[in-house]
Amino acid sequence: MITALLLAVSLVAGIQDHKHHTGLNERGKQFMGFDEGATAHHFILSPNGGRIEVTARATADSKSVADVRTHLRHIAKVFASGDFSIPALVHDRHNQPVPGVERMKGAGAALTYTFEEMDRGGRVNITGTTPDAVAAVHEFLRFQIKDHGTGDPLYGK
Repeated sequence: MITALLLAVSLVAGIQDHKHHTGLNERGKQFMGFDEGATAHHFILSPNGGRIEVTARATADSKSVADVRTHLRHIAKVFASGDFSIPALVHDRHNQPVPGVERMKGAGAALTYTFEEMDRGGRVNITGTTPDAVAAVHEFLRFQIKDHGTGDPLYGK
């Protein structure tokens, strides 16, 4: 009986997780402009903040590379202006803010956002000049790691 109950709970959780990631991918196409299935996201924590990295999975996928770079350039600009609406749209967080975002907004000039090209994609480096700003970035990136299911470390070096 307990085994059957645990199996049922596991099955329901798996279905909900699949639905969540399917929705995340669909919203990603709409609001980020590229297919998340054709790309790999990574969210890396560092002592001074962290970074968002996105690369095309296929070496020859020049469309995804271009789309990722366009999106990440845009993200660096809108984050710097205090606009964090895209993560809320992608993660379907209309009624509650994405963790870390309010603190990142409050950090203002204590955070910088710079775009950098990488092989098959790009990255946005997020650098904080105060402990509170860095903590806000870490909170934001940890949420991204968990919600995207990237498996990236939740704690920086």
